[in-house]
Amino acid sequence: MASDGAKLARAAQAGDDAKVKRLLRAKADVDATITIEDVSGVTALQTASDNGHVGAVRLLLKAKAMAMVK
Repeated sequence: MASDGAKLARAAQAGDDAKVKRLLRAKADVDATITIEDVSGVTALQTASDNGHVGAVRLLLKAKAMAMVK
């Protein structure tokens, strides 16, 4: 089963703002990473931005998400 952080990244990737909000309220890890098309280490903020999901980007920035995780 996926972690809440991974669920957050997938919701951001899909542009599902309502789910992003719910997961942020549930204290999901905003800097968790997922693998997309063999690229690992992709954050919710990166994938929301890459897919043009402005609402999700705003929610994640407000939650202090980082674009890159070391």
